[in-house]
Amino acid sequence: MNIRSIFFCLQNEISSTNTDGDLDNKKTLSKKNGNQTFQVLLTINASLTMVGLGASDSWTSPALPHLLSNESELQLSPKEAPWIASLLHIGAIIGYLIYPYLIDTMGRKKTLLLFFLPQITSWILTIYAKNVYTLYVARTIAGIGYCGGFAVVSVYISEISAKSVRGICMFVSKISYEIGGLIVVSIGAFFTYEEMNVSMLALPLLFFVTFIFMPETPHYFLKRGNNEKAIESLLMLRGKKNHKIVEFEINSVRSAMLQEESDENIFKTFLADKRYRKALLIVFVANVTKGLSGSYAIGNYSQQIFSYSEFTLKAEYATIIVVALKIIAGIIGSQLIEKVGRRVLYFYSGILGGLSLIMVGFFFFIKFYLKMDNLTAISWLPLFGLTCFQVASAASLNPIPILLTVELFPTKIRSLASAVAFISFESFVFLITFAFDPVNQIVGIYTTFWIYAFCCMGGTFIVYRITPETKGKSLEEIQDLLK
Repeated sequence: MNIRSIFFCLQNEISSTNTDGDLDNKKTLSKKNGNQTFQVLLTINASLTMVGLGASDSWTSPALPHLLSNESELQLSPKEAPWIASLLHIGAIIGYLIYPYLIDTMGRKKTLLLFFLPQITSWILTIYAKNVYTLYVARTIAGIGYCGGFAVVSVYISEISAKSVRGICMFVSKISYEIGGLIVVSIGAFFTYEEMNVSMLALPLLFFVTFIFMPETPHYFLKRGNNEKAIESLLMLRGKKNHKIVEFEINSVRSAMLQEESDENIFKTFLADKRYRKALLIVFVANVTKGLSGSYAIGNYSQQIFSYSEFTLKAEYATIIVVALKIIAGIIGSQLIEKVGRRVLYFYSGILGGLSLIMVGFFFFIKFYLKMDNLTAISWLPLFGLTCFQVASAASLNPIPILLTVELFPTKIRSLASAVAFISFESFVFLITFAFDPVNQIVGIYTTFWIYAFCCMGGTFIVYRITPETKGKSLEEIQDLLK
């Protein structure tokens, strides 16, 4: 198993959209792939890992203001805060590198249960941390546990869900991350730092005590050559008792696995074909834009940023509003992607995001550089600007790079492209998150936001210029456009 599996769920959903056809076909498919409620409930259970990832990613927003204050027992210095915010992404790279080995040797279910250990350990270390180095370790292993778990959850959901219900399962998985962020910033706003950390233990514990009873996927059993277990697993997932009903699906999965195993010299093929090199450039630039636009850094430092504005609404409440609107924007964006098209939505979202960042930078410029007093009348600008930016990110800038990775590459190349996308993205997010405070100290927070705006708009323009419109096109048509 490889990183291609992370995108398998989305790939199959696209295929099913093109082949399922009219309402009668969907009804037939629904009957064939019964027990849909169980598949959705299973997805919700597995997606608790995604909730934990969102919570861990956004934890720094309420945590850092406390850790930097005089109220904290653990006195954090301004030089140490960037490490707390960014080390999660170093752990993420490690998690993405080690999960492919575990997932085929131990199975999807056991690997997810194994990643529970670093997840809960990270929260325990955070609760009892008496020095900054313990928090460093906690954040790093949180990245390993949650991001490695995210990769496996994506594989697990793709392999247990039928085409007729895969769209719902994808939506549950996607929205779970944002829900996790909303949970942690909400708890951080109304409870103490210590209470917030203790409450976060509930997420991995709830996952473990429920998921331990869930089934393994049929794909894993087929890879291990255990056909009987594979059929039993699929019968349970589909709610059927007759083996013949699932034989066609089992044979299809087996054929796909044989094809995957027969693919050789992938790296050579990748470099030799101009279309793949261009597609890789598109995906790389899109992921670099996603990282350098500052979305994740802003999420990590939201409360700190809002506190600078001196707006009448408390910083923690403003953060809750932004995260809640991100969830709504993600739902709307998932519909607009198919109606408006990838390029157009990405372009206008990037322009909106860039202009919003310029607006925020302008506010801090007149506040900190021009040192103008009495800015009460426009103190709402940072909240408005960051809300617009995060809405643009959730609707287009964040999901479209993943969608492009699925649509621009054939299956045999997608594993390598996905690896490049993940590693490059996490690397740039680490750099931009770590550099937030140091850059603010050197050139001012207004310059930081203008740098984000430049990267957002510049990267958007480049992606728009070099990317073909993939909406409604087959893989063959897209490959022709890349020539």
